[in-house]
Amino acid sequence: MLAYSLAYLLSNENRCSKLRFHEGNLSLDLSRTLVNEHDLAQLVDLLSRRLVDQRLVDMHTGQLVNTSEKRPVLHTLLRGTIDDSSSEYLVNEKLFINEQHQKMIDFVNKVHSGVILTPNGKRVSSVINIGIGGSDLGPAMVFEALSSNYSNLVEIRYLSNIDIHDFNKATKDLDPTATMVVVASKTFTTFETLLNLNRVVSWLSQGSDSKYVKDQLVAVTSAQDLALHFGIKAENIFQFKNYVGGRFSLASPIGMSIALGYGVQVFDELLEGMAQGDSFSLSGNHESNATMQFALNLYHHRTVLGMQTRAVLPYTSALGRFPAYLQQLIMESLGKSVTHSGEVTDECGIMVFGEPGTNAQHSFMQYLHQSPQRVPVDFIVILDANPKSAHGLLVNAIAQANALAIGKSATDLNLEGVPEDLIPHQVMQGNRPSSVIAIKDLSAVSIGQLIAFYENVVSILGILWGINAYDQWGVELGKEMSANLINSINARNLDNLDESTKWILQKYLDAN
Repeated sequence: MLAYSLAYLLSNENRCSKLRFHEGNLSLDLSRTLVNEHDLAQLVDLLSRRLVDQRLVDMHTGQLVNTSEKRPVLHTLLRGTIDDSSSEYLVNEKLFINEQHQKMIDFVNKVHSGVILTPNGKRVSSVINIGIGGSDLGPAMVFEALSSNYSNLVEIRYLSNIDIHDFNKATKDLDPTATMVVVASKTFTTFETLLNLNRVVSWLSQGSDSKYVKDQLVAVTSAQDLALHFGIKAENIFQFKNYVGGRFSLASPIGMSIALGYGVQVFDELLEGMAQGDSFSLSGNHESNATMQFALNLYHHRTVLGMQTRAVLPYTSALGRFPAYLQQLIMESLGKSVTHSGEVTDECGIMVFGEPGTNAQHSFMQYLHQSPQRVPVDFIVILDANPKSAHGLLVNAIAQANALAIGKSATDLNLEGVPEDLIPHQVMQGNRPSSVIAIKDLSAVSIGQLIAFYENVVSILGILWGINAYDQWGVELGKEMSANLINSINARNLDNLDESTKWILQKYLDAN
């Protein structure tokens, strides 16, 4: 790592030009990262050695790339075209996807036009989206990201946490007789989602005849039978299949709350941007492909340079939830330590954290500048933004990127007349890598392209590391253990638990 000098690397015009990319509404600058021209050649060669192009084709054509669950991975088919029109399987799946999409469009348009009313005969004025993980993080992030550019057609609230405070916040000041509920759950068995659903059904019953309350429910799921069993009408159930992972499901009817909030045209523009991002990831040569180069850059900093943590700093409050969305996308996908072949590895996985940029400057940016650990940073900036704040946001982002890269030496501080005893405290070593991702604006197309950009980077990293980026067995174990503990609490029987668990659960039982 010490062999790199960003001050020197940034003076190499040829290198810097090779590390700048532009695709559609997204531009990428990797010139402030710790790669030299030799690294670039080695990394591009790695793509061929790991058969990345072929593995991506396998994914897009429905091969069983999710090996542990023996499933294809076809989230890109939700927003794209069929790569192999000779495949009867892909043709049939695309027909199914189009049918569900059209069903959703017709439903949303009927809600907006007043054809679909609540059981009380009122127009729908508010929607509560109940979900967790990919059924919440993606839709909620996008809804907030688009809020400055688009007007609400109905009010949208998101409910994910089972804390009663979240429920109270989601229902506050809403009219239960004019509220529709979208329950988004791939399996329709998620504990948190079902608990919140039952709470909301009770809340809806305050204003309606209880036997009609479930007419206000909409389900988005791959388990239609369970939604029907709960009492949701077939015409209110929108499906996607298990080849779409929850964290990759935004382009499915999981994104219905976006369409209900802003209209189907906005949702379709989001899908258009995602499709463009997919197309860019597969096009052009490797040296000029922004998605490939960003994935290689992350691989280099994690595997070669050993930097396990990454900060994501969007310099706009509109993308305030984007770091949380990326936490699931990246950490749930790449937080693995076993390869496809079952070999243990410690060279993969990235821990992600972040916050809107100017807030971060007054919280954890100190750590990024002077801590012993180097943490790569993604600065995300908006080029066509509100002029009242855009200049200050962009300048702050680039100033921080430059400060991380160049730092400040003891010589510089001495020339500035800083007292000698303070110089060690004010030295900034620099040489701290960052990327700048610039998107054109906060339109649905641009946000869609940004999402697909990161999704495809995750897929490529999974291939480079030889891991399955599409399962999440750690999550499943947590669900299983949680169910067992609930049974122990309900039975008030802690005898078979370890001492640490028994202690805290007994404290809870004593308090209740």
